[in-house]
Amino acid sequence: MSASLSSSISSAGRVLRSIAYFKRLSYQTRARLSADIAFVGLALRTGCLIDTFIPEKPRECFHALLSALRGDPSTRSMASNISHLYEPASEQSFLVNISLLRRRIEKLLAPEVEKTPVLVLVKLFPGSQCELQQHFPPGLTDLLCVLLQMIETESNRTDPILLPDDVWMDDAVPLTALILDYLVAYIPTSDPGKIAPIFLCGVPVRTYECVVTFGAHPIPSGSSAKRERTSVMKFSCPQSLEEEEAMISPQVVVDGLSSLFEGRLTQIGDESAKFEIVCGGVTFDRLAL
Repeated sequence: MSASLSSSISSAGRVLRSIAYFKRLSYQTRARLSADIAFVGLALRTGCLIDTFIPEKPRECFHALLSALRGDPSTRSMASNISHLYEPASEQSFLVNISLLRRRIEKLLAPEVEKTPVLVLVKLFPGSQCELQQHFPPGLTDLLCVLLQMIETESNRTDPILLPDDVWMDDAVPLTALILDYLVAYIPTSDPGKIAPIFLCGVPVRTYECVVTFGAHPIPSGSSAKRERTSVMKFSCPQSLEEEEAMISPQVVVDGLSSLFEGRLTQIGDESAKFEIVCGGVTFDRLAL
């Protein structure tokens, strides 16, 4: 059954405005959240990080949101696919599509022979050095197994999926990348004798931004019907590694992202939707992971 991105986002926005807490958020914040709800619920993206606002009681807040979305006929179907995943150590909340997240974890734990990997790990070292991590760290593998078990035994999707309290940053960062559909995940390490983790500084990176454009369909001949252009996600990869490693060359990355998201758009069935990848190059004073 096909779905309209535009109408799904509008329906999510209407439900948000019916909840007192979300009604107080700015228009821009609600608009972004409405799009994220639709993208996750319709299985365009695996998950989104809630970083534009921080509720005092996130578990209660998102329980109310999911209950309202499932109680409304216009959002019930897409909301049935969404769960709230909460990471207590950093107090981060995600909205995740359970089916897509399960699939990505299963592929990582039992990788198939694919042209494009599900997730490539880049380990960071002192002096802004980095290298490809050939094997998944045991802690990350254990965390993925725990999360997969939680997903498989979940019975009430309005209740949050709670990650363990002791998740380390070097496991939490790549897990976030997995949820956000990144192809490249950084593993920050700590300089001996220092508490703060290491980040890339002054290292040229290539950025990949996935963008979807959509609107009313069909568009009448000669009409200038409004079309929405929204960023789905954006990640980066050190250019030096792209030149050395064929598995993360720009062409392989672009082909992999195009196959992934265009396939998902086909499943959604919105004929007005178009997908594109915007590539760029930049050097950050401090790279956000």
